[in-house]
Amino acid sequence: MFRKIDKINKKLAKVPSFLWIILLGGSYILRNLWDLLANSDAQLAEMDAYMSQIAVEFTGFADNLTWLLYFSAAVAGIIGFEIILWIVYNYMSGRQYVNMEQQHFKTTARLVFIFANSLCGLIGLLNFVNEDFLYYYSYIISFAIDTGALVLMYFIMRESILNPRWQGTSLKKLFYFYFFLNGFVTSFYVIMNFSMQSSLHEIIASLVALALIALSGIAIYYLVVIGALKKERDFIPVPRENHDDDNDNEIFKGYGF
Repeated sequence: MFRKIDKINKKLAKVPSFLWIILLGGSYILRNLWDLLANSDAQLAEMDAYMSQIAVEFTGFADNLTWLLYFSAAVAGIIGFEIILWIVYNYMSGRQYVNMEQQHFKTTARLVFIFANSLCGLIGLLNFVNEDFLYYYSYIISFAIDTGALVLMYFIMRESILNPRWQGTSLKKLFYFYFFLNGFVTSFYVIMNFSMQSSLHEIIASLVALALIALSGIAIYYLVVIGALKKERDFIPVPRENHDDDNDNEIFKGYGF
């Protein structure tokens, strides 16, 4: 299945990058849609109050700037994602962790996260049903979807993008960075929630998220990372054929050799 997806991605990589970037921006609008719909009026009111302090004639200036909030969500998402993507690709290519298929690598990452962002956005609309759901969405669901997207990316990329000689090593390093970073940030939030006596739902959500990071980290390490490391150890490079002798024979055939 992943091999078929990878073949499709190879074809999609020929599509101009700016189209995928536009779709990526749209997915970030969808990911933040619940927040934009719920808080846009308050944000515009603050902007209008600030503009009114500068000059009275600017009163009401922000009333027609709703589009700017959506545009900002798209641009901020694109910039953040593309910077991280650039850093990761250059780090991996510099250490020969990936085959030199930059466009294929980036298209795969963009497509996977267009899907992940859209899924997050649709689930996030449930925040309107119950306001306490926001805590579970922010701490647990977003992490679960992003982690699932990264695992999906690995299974797609291992077919032709990741260098089989360093596949396990590269995955292990990215695994450590991702889970230690999420564990550290979530631990900080847990401490802050207790010290600031946050709502019970927020405390529960942050504790569940911390447990989920630990359990999913252990599961992914034993089910995915160890398997990749084993394949890396078992990898046998295919020897390159040497055609120099054939070329020499062709050259000297005319001289009777």
